[in-house]
Amino acid sequence: MTAGTVTRDGLEAMINGYLENSALYQLVLTLKNSPTPGIQQEETLTGDAAVTTTSLWGSHIWGGRLHHVPQDFAFPNSCSQIAWQYWMCGDRQKWYPPLRNLSRDDMPSTNMRNRLSDLRNLMQLVEKRAEEQRKWIANN
Repeated sequence: MTAGTVTRDGLEAMINGYLENSALYQLVLTLKNSPTPGIQQEETLTGDAAVTTTSLWGSHIWGGRLHHVPQDFAFPNSCSQIAWQYWMCGDRQKWYPPLRNLSRDDMPSTNMRNRLSDLRNLMQLVEKRAEEQRKWIANN
């Protein structure tokens, strides 16, 4: 750079050198090489290539982006009471956050985005009804 010529290889080497010396890079290496239960790596075959999916404390990387749920996520098939529990608390065993914290970008398909929207509408009705009940009890 002092000579006035910047090459891709030179810039990449310089950036990699800075990253390797950073605490963040050391943390990533430590987490990657440690048997921490919060980190899960799965390798699946898709066509001709193997795809590695990494999960870190409930975060999942697929499609080149970070998501709250894995690519094979499916809503639990259950009654509204269980749906409410998942909506408010998530699933600790599967490292899913409360479903109310999910966004449409976390969903792997259009169908799943629609189901999340339907669930959100249902849970808003439940919340509204619960608030009405709370107010009625407080006034009586």
